[in-house]
Amino acid sequence: MSQTARDARVRRVLLAILALNLGVAAVKFAFGLYSHSVAVQADALHSTFDGLANLVGLASMALASAPPDEEHPYGHHRFELLGALGIAALIAATAAGIAWEALSRVGEPSQAHMEPAGLVLLALMAMISLGVSRYENRVARETESPILQADSLHTLTDFFGTLIVLAAGIGIWLDITWLDGIAALLIAALIAYAAWTIAKDGIAALLETAAVPRDAVEKAVLTVPGVYSCHKIRSRGTHGNVFVDLHIQVDPEESVRVAHDRSGAVKSAIKEALPEVADVLVHIEPDEPHDHAPPDPDAP
Repeated sequence: MSQTARDARVRRVLLAILALNLGVAAVKFAFGLYSHSVAVQADALHSTFDGLANLVGLASMALASAPPDEEHPYGHHRFELLGALGIAALIAATAAGIAWEALSRVGEPSQAHMEPAGLVLLALMAMISLGVSRYENRVARETESPILQADSLHTLTDFFGTLIVLAAGIGIWLDITWLDGIAALLIAALIAYAAWTIAKDGIAALLETAAVPRDAVEKAVLTVPGVYSCHKIRSRGTHGNVFVDLHIQVDPEESVRVAHDRSGAVKSAIKEALPEVADVLVHIEPDEPHDHAPPDPDAP
């Protein structure tokens, strides 16, 4: 799949899920107001931020799909990474808002009420969130998209959050109304954990943590005939857009053309072994003899 086709597919998925998330949020808000449940309202807020996260994803994809230019010779792919970090920030803000709302109602009499039809509605919302998350995760793996991976985790927290609300709803139905506030705090903790999970991977990429295993690169390089050894292997980037540079040792007597062709073979070997690699920079060095005699201690 070309980069253009991949980006277009990611955008289509984000648009479809944006519409679905906004619809789910509207239903939850209406039901939360009807039932006076702070947990349901918190879950509706969570779904609303799912939609905002989709908007952030679409904006970052529009920027990330721009071709390389003089100011950005490696392309604009990190805008997608910044979008994932933006989603993490939105999730963290959601968690803080829900926790604040739940704690502000501690000690107040709960007016929440629940009916069997409401429980069925919550179960249906949970199943929708689970289906969306699984679909997003599958497309994220196929396209190696960090923005879809981040959003799928966000949507998965929506599923677990709705399950918590469902459990609280059963408690409210049984007149155990204090479960409403507890459920809201649990949702806040769940969302905060998702924010940290997304931010951790994004920060690692921004700090240029090694993007592929060094041993895997070395193994691929040494399959190329005429390459005696390699070192100074470095990698950086994000999934699907990794850059690798390394030094290889070749016969010092071979021509520049032969060494250049060997460099191309090394690039091909690495890309074949590691499909997430977008480009490879190979530095060619003459192989040094390894059988040097030990120094003479009596030499002047």
